[in-house]
Amino acid sequence: MNALSRAWHVYADPAETDAATQLKLMLLPYAVITYVASLFFADLDQVFYVASPSDIYLLYALLWVVRQRDEARARLEG
Repeated sequence: MNALSRAWHVYADPAETDAATQLKLMLLPYAVITYVASLFFADLDQVFYVASPSDIYLLYALLWVVRQRDEARARLEG
């Protein structure tokens, strides 16, 4: 399994907790959209918070950690 398919599986799997849902549906898409929009509009950072690529990587890593925590809890319960 290569890195892109692993990244897609982390993002595409259904969210089981509120933290995963917030990261998946609100924070990560907002960061990506503002970063891409900032490439086209130079003054966007004066109106919105514009995420940097490191912010996007950090949010994705946080989503991965939350997914690992959810899997560990499921294994402990079941």
